[in-house]
Amino acid sequence: MTVNNMNPSNGKKFNIYEYMDDVRRTAVATDLNEYCLGLAGETGEILEIIKKHRYQRKQLDLKHLTEELGDDLFYLCAIMHNYGIDIADCIRMNMEKRAKKYDKRFYRVK
Repeated sequence: MTVNNMNPSNGKKFNIYEYMDDVRRTAVATDLNEYCLGLAGETGEILEIIKKHRYQRKQLDLKHLTEELGDDLFYLCAIMHNYGIDIADCIRMNMEKRAKKYDKRFYRVK
């Protein structure tokens, strides 16, 4: 699965499996709880950024939000790796689930 790089200035694409390889190499925790707690903590940071923007009228810091979303993605991928779940299968299953649950005109699953 290939996705556009977040940096549009370089015009390069990367394969999502390259990211999963990086997660496998750097996810060194021996206890799955560490990944679950990390995910919860990072999700709290995302909520804090959005709260400040929505309710405290602070300017949305997209760079900070993107960094925290990336941290969440790392923990999700580490959990997937721990259980041998293929990221493409996870994405496809989610798309199929949403296509059944919501109006099919918004979701085209091949």
